[in-house]
Amino acid sequence: MKVNDGEIKEQLREIAGLQNDIRLYKQIDVSRAYDRTMDKINRRQRKALLWNVFNRAAAILFIPLLVCTSILLYHNHHTDSPVAESCAEVKVSPGTIMQIELPDHSRVWLNSESSLRYPLAFKGKVRAVELKGEGFFNVHTDAAMPFEVTVPSGLKVIACGTEFNVKAYSDEDTNEVVLQEGAIEVIYKNYHATVQPGEMVGLDRKNKRIGRSAVRTDEKTAWTDGRIIFRNTPMEEVIKQLSRRYNVDITVQNPKQKSYLVRATFSSETLTQILDFLKLAAPVEWRMVKAEQNGDSTFNKQQINVIIK
Repeated sequence: MKVNDGEIKEQLREIAGLQNDIRLYKQIDVSRAYDRTMDKINRRQRKALLWNVFNRAAAILFIPLLVCTSILLYHNHHTDSPVAESCAEVKVSPGTIMQIELPDHSRVWLNSESSLRYPLAFKGKVRAVELKGEGFFNVHTDAAMPFEVTVPSGLKVIACGTEFNVKAYSDEDTNEVVLQEGAIEVIYKNYHATVQPGEMVGLDRKNKRIGRSAVRTDEKTAWTDGRIIFRNTPMEEVIKQLSRRYNVDITVQNPKQKSYLVRATFSSETLTQILDFLKLAAPVEWRMVKAEQNGDSTFNKQQINVIIK
């Protein structure tokens, strides 16, 4: 059989090509290639899974987010509070007094169990704050932007630069505004009065009556420097002030005699020293009740019984 040189050369080229392919296949790391391929597949699957979860979470959160946004927008446009939304609130613990400075450099003293809500920056036409409890205000003068204090009863005090005291505890039937210096406007519903130094506007919340009278301002503002002044003060009012000042519960066992008048001045005396003085100056006895321990290892507020003879 005669061999064709052309066919032999073609077969030799094919064999050489196969040998080259075999060498290339041997150089390939099959395991590594497999791992890379599976890693790409897994990354694609994870991306798809995360995208599905994100879409579901977005759908679930959309409605609550829409509701919250609607509430906030409604509150911003319909709130009755005269204080701006960006505000701070300071609360004073029982038995303590705190002094703060407002953004306009006005100073405020807050009595025990009081709170003041005010904007972080005064903007607009008025410097509005909200008071609960008792506060003494030393207002920085700014005739272009009046200072306004509102209490829960609706009583409002307007000043441009002056010193005055506002007492409006929720557990007391009377609100009081006492002017020490300058001039203020006191507004309550249809009542509108310009108050002069040494005058007090008193609101009887129970009977909805309001009136103006002359007072000793030192008696009403002595608490700001730690003093307590009683000038023919009814025993009922004395008990209230001592309870709040010393953070105790004082009960009177003979309430018919609570109208007994007290005249005294105290500064650094302890509560027991004050009670001992009252015992000498008036027909009263007092007894400290042992504080009871609660289940959480705390103690109830100290109780004192006062007996008026």
